[in-house]
Amino acid sequence: MDPDTIGRPLKALLIDLDDTLYQDDNMPRLVKEFIQDYMHTKLGIPQEEIPHKCYEFYSNFGTTMAGLAANNFDIDEDDWHAHVHHRLPYTKLLQRDEALRDMLASIKLPKYVFTNADRKHAHICLELLGIADLFEGVICYESVMAEARRRGLVHKGSPIMCKPNPLAVKLALEMAGADAATTAFFDDSTRNVAAGRACGLYSVLVGRTGADSGADLEVASMHDLRGAMPGLWAERPHAARAAPAAAPGIGLGPGVAAGRRELRRQSTAELIRQGADEEAEQGFGVPLPLSGERGILVPAQE
Repeated sequence: MDPDTIGRPLKALLIDLDDTLYQDDNMPRLVKEFIQDYMHTKLGIPQEEIPHKCYEFYSNFGTTMAGLAANNFDIDEDDWHAHVHHRLPYTKLLQRDEALRDMLASIKLPKYVFTNADRKHAHICLELLGIADLFEGVICYESVMAEARRRGLVHKGSPIMCKPNPLAVKLALEMAGADAATTAFFDDSTRNVAAGRACGLYSVLVGRTGADSGADLEVASMHDLRGAMPGLWAERPHAARAAPAAAPGIGLGPGVAAGRRELRRQSTAELIRQGADEEAEQGFGVPLPLSGERGILVPAQE
């Protein structure tokens, strides 16, 4: 990818963690099992209802946890993360990836992890992969939620801020001190990629090719970036990094509005279906009929 190809230079990268920086089939399988176990043992949800609820909550709220919280289930965030992530046999699932490390280290741009997962999970994964020191920072569940609460962006009907909500993307950009027009975003979820593109980022779907994702680019793996995006290694003049925005509000701006108009060439319901089907394929639930525009990619404040 040459900067001329997308009509703009890139100055920063936002990169998802799970199923993007690494791909291991056992990790999502175990996370699914732990989520369903939590829902049954801690929340008392009948087992026969769990697959449908997982799919419904994921479809409408971005994550199962967000859906549970929005539907008045009492979720202790630390307990959830401990049950769903921290029990994982990390050392059996992940190992140092020298090829990934060398590739990321050779990209002379600020890089940030942007994940819906908690900080501890992200730290463990990055350390085991051998790439923790290559990132300027980790934008995770705790950091996004802290900023969303500070700005009054979470409320009873939407108590958790996470991808694919475009406001979560905007928060991540501000925390990284980055501008959407010069930032590339990498994620394995079609919904998250669609949200990033709606916000004006150059958005790359990782792990799937040939999908009708609406992404700017699709790659099978992060290891394929040298061939797919050679412009990341182009010589560029040194430029000072932008300071994080200090404004108390999140201005969506005309660029984001234009991106949303582009996004709506493919309906929100269709994007929901695509993203939720990814999780259904992993066993989180079975497809439920969707009717009309759910609008989960549009902030409630608009």
